[in-house]
Amino acid sequence: YHVGDDIEFNDQESLNQEIPVVSISDGIVTRVDSISGYGGFLSINHEIDGKTLHANYGHLDLRSTKLKQGDRVAKGQFLANLGDHKSSETDGERKHLHFALYEGTQTRINGYEALSKNVANWINPTAFFISQNLINDSENNPDLGSKR
Repeated sequence: YHVGDDIEFNDQESLNQEIPVVSISDGIVTRVDSISGYGGFLSINHEIDGKTLHANYGHLDLRSTKLKQGDRVAKGQFLANLGDHKSSETDGERKHLHFALYEGTQTRINGYEALSKNVANWINPTAFFISQNLINDSENNPDLGSKR
């Protein structure tokens, strides 16, 4: 079970340009690393609505960031560029952002869960962005729940 959303860039123009990834909220960087399955990986603890939410940003070009563990970031701050298509930065995958979100402070690097019951521990990113008024997609996705 895939526990995040993949934000895709399928047009040829996007494959050949830098795509910046920004922070969803203020937070503290908990990990900056190259990880099998992700390539470049960055995780951040964000305080949102009185809760600690942990976000994973995967398939990044870590050469494009100066962030390190313990750094504070602000909402909208540049984190890194997406990794290049089919490169070590994306672990050989297509150019896309894997974004995952869950409540808590621990760093979970898995992009998948083996058991369906464990998927409930992850927050549906699209539903989260809608609830925060960051996107309005309720017309196209009326059945979105608060969890995936």
